[in-house]
Amino acid sequence: MDANVLPKGHVVGWAPPPTSTAAAAGSATKPLSKSAKKNAKRKEKKEKDKDEIPDNWDESDEEEKAAKASIAAAKKAAAAKATADAASVSTDKGEDTAEADDSLTSKLEKLEVK
Repeated sequence: MDANVLPKGHVVGWAPPPTSTAAAAGSATKPLSKSAKKNAKRKEKKEKDKDEIPDNWDESDEEEKAAKASIAAAKKAAAAKATADAASVSTDKGEDTAEADDSLTSKLEKLEVK
C-alpha cells in the first residue's frame, strides 16, 4: 500500500468528531466570568421576549386598514350629504352659488370625524 493512498471508504475533507469528553467537562466546571454571566442573562431575556412576539402581525394591520376605510367612507358620506344639502338649499330658496358655497363651507367646518 502506498503512503499517499487514503483508506477504502474514506471521504475527503471529513474528520471524525473528537471522542475526548475531558475538554467539554472541563469548561463546565469553570465559574462564569462577569461578562459571561451578563451574556447569559441577555440570552435568557431575549428568549423570553421572543415568546411574547405575536404570531400574526397582519391582524393589527387589517384592523387599522378597516378603521381607516370606515373613516374615509364616513368622510365621503358626509361630503356627499353636505353637497346634496347645499344643492337642495340653492335650488329651493333660489340662493346664488356664492351663498350656497358659504353654507356648504360652514357645514363642513361643523363636521367632526372620529
